[in-house]
Amino acid sequence: MINLFLLTLLNIVRFVGMAILLAILFSLLFCGCQLFTAPELLSTAERQMTEHPDSALETMRSIKKYAVLLPERRAKYGLLYSAALDKNRIDIASDSLIRFSTEYYDLHGTAEERMRSYYYLGRTQQHAGKNLAATLSYLDAEQYTDVVDDNYLKGLLYSSLAEVYEIQFRYKSAFEMAERSYNYYKKANLERHQAYQLYYMGTLCRMFDEKCGISLLKEAIVLADKTEFFELKSFCYISLVILYDDIKQYDEAYSIIKLLDNYTSSNYIRYIGSVAHVFHRKGKIKEGEQLIDYGWSVAKDCLDSSIMYHYQSKIHLYNNDRTQYLADYQNAAQLQLKQASDIAENPIATAEIEYFEQKSKAELGRARQEKVVVILLSVLSVVVLCSVVYRLSKRQINKKNSEIQRYIETISSLKNSVVCSENEILSGKFETINQLCTAYYEAMDNPKQKAIVFKKVANMIAEIGDDNSIQQDVNRYRNNILNDFISDFPNLTKDEYKLACYLFADFSNQSICVVLSCSKEALYNRTYRLREKVKKSNSVRRDNYLQFL
Repeated sequence: MINLFLLTLLNIVRFVGMAILLAILFSLLFCGCQLFTAPELLSTAERQMTEHPDSALETMRSIKKYAVLLPERRAKYGLLYSAALDKNRIDIASDSLIRFSTEYYDLHGTAEERMRSYYYLGRTQQHAGKNLAATLSYLDAEQYTDVVDDNYLKGLLYSSLAEVYEIQFRYKSAFEMAERSYNYYKKANLERHQAYQLYYMGTLCRMFDEKCGISLLKEAIVLADKTEFFELKSFCYISLVILYDDIKQYDEAYSIIKLLDNYTSSNYIRYIGSVAHVFHRKGKIKEGEQLIDYGWSVAKDCLDSSIMYHYQSKIHLYNNDRTQYLADYQNAAQLQLKQASDIAENPIATAEIEYFEQKSKAELGRARQEKVVVILLSVLSVVVLCSVVYRLSKRQINKKNSEIQRYIETISSLKNSVVCSENEILSGKFETINQLCTAYYEAMDNPKQKAIVFKKVANMIAEIGDDNSIQQDVNRYRNNILNDFISDFPNLTKDEYKLACYLFADFSNQSICVVLSCSKEALYNRTYRLREKVKKSNSVRRDNYLQFL
């Protein structure tokens, strides 16, 4: 009985052992197949990338990670996988995969591989909301545009640069980048891409040249018709309505609205507001009010709310409801200033530190590899070869120093752009105060209207007159001019310093009369006396003061 039991146990062990052995052999066979087929799958995904990015992503996902452990394969895998995710509009927060590709191609890749890896590193960072880091990566990619022949890649690069510049309120820089992108798409004969860039350039023109924007949008419509890009054509019409509304060509805007006839299904807040305003201008009050209610129902954030307040204020102004106009205008201005301040307070210094830490690590890795190469060559080579290696190393160091200098200049340029954004915020703040004070001044002769306006803005205007933050803002806006003025003229009265402060801020005479609670005649006399004191002084900054007085 015991022998039978032992024999049965032995057979079971043999069977299990054979099963395990077969499983191991099958696994080895499967892994071996993946190792051999991985290069072919990578090549297949690369061919599919332009025309069928969804198929390319499926191909990339079929590749097992153990099949791309070799550095060259891993770099190509990271580049193609990042490209497939980007083209399928799938955002990922981590850039570790594409960063390995970037570091590898920095040492071993061609100019095109370096440019492409830096571009997709920037795209990954942009999707993660790291716009400053993305800008720097795009600028790293841009250095190879002169030696790379891929016009499509160049078009993608400058299109992405335009997007991050727009986020930073650098609208003219964004327009220049979009124009470069359009020219490269034209060289590549990509008409749909050209149409989109014309549309994008037209929307950017809203910030500085509406008529040019209208012309570009009309060109985009023609090209969209030619390529049957009907979705883009609809977007162009929507942007035309907004631009026509901005330049007060309400008949043209209304004719396009009737063509679209689907404005109630749109979630684009600025378009909803423009259509509502045009409806009021054309006498369709009920439809306009319904659209305003719909706009508030789909508004999602601070920016949407500021846009709705803006269009509401325009409608109230047209309806001669000055009280509600002032309230909505003030709400819109406050929300816009808050949003601009949040962006301007972006921790640039932290981003700089992270960027240079990453660059330093990369430089250190390269230096170590070069050092090993130099040592091996010095041991195995003759004196002549050592001399050649020394010269090459010296040239490489100079090149890296020039690259580091370029990075520093780029950061300096970005800092200057942030200063410009702060000046724009302060200018907008002064303009808001100016308009509110002017509205109050104009209502002073009408007792009934004055009482209404007083409830809305008088308290705020009174606070402005005593608010030291206005003086601090003037110093920031005018390069410390008020502190210099107090230093040069220490014997003036407090009221004279106040008067100088408001003049340096470019407040109108009406606004200064309201804030200082004086008549125009009194203001002219006080300004004349202050100007005469400055003229008689020996201050080296006298001419600078006089241009404001």
